[in-house]
Amino acid sequence: MLIRLEVSASPRLHATIVRFKGWRWEKRWVGSVGASSTNLREEILKLLEEDREFRYAVAGLLGYREVLERLDRHEEELRRLREDFLAFVKEQERRWVENERRWEEKSF
Repeated sequence: MLIRLEVSASPRLHATIVRFKGWRWEKRWVGSVGASSTNLREEILKLLEEDREFRYAVAGLLGYREVLERLDRHEEELRRLREDFLAFVKEQERRWVENERRWEEKSF
């Protein structure tokens, strides 16, 4: 996803986020800088919290996108390893039960 922050220099500074989403450009007015710069910050923070693509685009501009993508891959791999380990533990428990049953049969 490409992202661009357009800023127009009029009596007040206006900011618009333009991004390529899917097969089209999407333009979203963010706010005006100046007296209502709090609104602009709130809108950008809201986008960062709610929109994963936007968050990754900003992270990419800051140089963190690759790190975040690696963390996502590592998280998925960790989940798979945990599932494999739990399957291994269940299989070991089943084998112990089976071995105990065999030992009891042989001891009588």
